[in-house]
Amino acid sequence: MKTRSVEVRPVGWRDLPAVTRMTFDNMVGVDRYFTRMVRNPLGRLFTYGMLPLYLQFSGQGYKVLVDGHAAGCAFLHTRRSSGYIFNVSINAPYRRQGVGRRLMVYLEQTIKKRGREWAVLQVDQGNEPAERLYEQLGYRPYHPHFLRREMGTPFSQAITGGATIQRLRRRPGYHIFKRYLNLERGQGEPWASSVIGEYDSWPGSQGAFWRCLLYDREIGCAQVVDRDSRLLIRLALEPDYWSLLSTGGLVKQLIDGLSRQPAYVDLFLESSGHHRAATPVLKGLGFRERSRSRLLMIKPLSDDDSDRSTAID
Repeated sequence: MKTRSVEVRPVGWRDLPAVTRMTFDNMVGVDRYFTRMVRNPLGRLFTYGMLPLYLQFSGQGYKVLVDGHAAGCAFLHTRRSSGYIFNVSINAPYRRQGVGRRLMVYLEQTIKKRGREWAVLQVDQGNEPAERLYEQLGYRPYHPHFLRREMGTPFSQAITGGATIQRLRRRPGYHIFKRYLNLERGQGEPWASSVIGEYDSWPGSQGAFWRCLLYDREIGCAQVVDRDSRLLIRLALEPDYWSLLSTGGLVKQLIDGLSRQPAYVDLFLESSGHHRAATPVLKGLGFRERSRSRLLMIKPLSDDDSDRSTAID
């Protein structure tokens, strides 16, 4: 088979119209958030007008050329310890030919040259071709699960075992929660604990914060955000208490303390270690395990990563 020339170049402002069209062609129907934005004519017009500005100022773009023809593009934004790769887009005629892999390797090398130690990206759950590519390249999904409970049926009797909650003022509550959040990530997600704080997309200090106590001893903190029919709970505890029945009692009290009952509750335990330990208890309260709609995938960049060829056979 003839060897083809593959080259990656930075995207300039003259490339933005072509890159915008490429992004629309390749992301509509694949990226659920992007598809939602452009599903009506007004939203599509607004997005098409704003996308070039977003692409120009949100990061550095790179285009991949195969025998001089545009085959795809991606964008890169560097953070304190990582490089965030986004809007990866490969044109249909060049898929499953190693073009996407070549582009990703180039981006990872660029991240390393900038002195960052991690590569991070997001992919919609269910986009199996992209997930397979990233997993083959060494990316690992970060804590992809959460728990959901439909609220149409009453709770079974929970064993509280001395567990209680106390509402906190927002500012001190936020700082207490962050302390337990960092503790959980260090113990339950040690492989990525040094980088994940750069990608916490939750609503900051919004909602209410609750101190979690066991026999009057503080063991953790919860953040509760009320969003119309959905209640979001983030629960961060000391590792010694992850698997106790009192975890179920804490969650039940957080829900019972509401002035109204939501249609369903989404519970996010703040590490996969906590999730594995507490899930059997919480399933007894009617919670069911679910996968996040968008997966955060992370890869450590070691110095011994081998360079890849710039040609594809």
